[in-house]
Amino acid sequence: MKVVMLESISGKDFSFKKGEVYKALDGDKTDVESLKDKILVRQPNSPEKKDWWCTFSKELIGKIITII
Repeated sequence: MKVVMLESISGKDFSFKKGEVYKALDGDKTDVESLKDKILVRQPNSPEKKDWWCTFSKELIGKIITII
């Protein structure tokens, strides 16, 4: 799955840019209870061949992120 950021968001060591496409996962499709109702978005500062994730509530779909 991929998402587009509808707003720019800055983290500690990275930034999501408005209009950019990012790799994402549906937290409901994992077996991790704490990830239910979440979208995991790969951080742009992830090292090659590794995935670091930020979590966004699914309530933010259409407000901050949109699924493509």
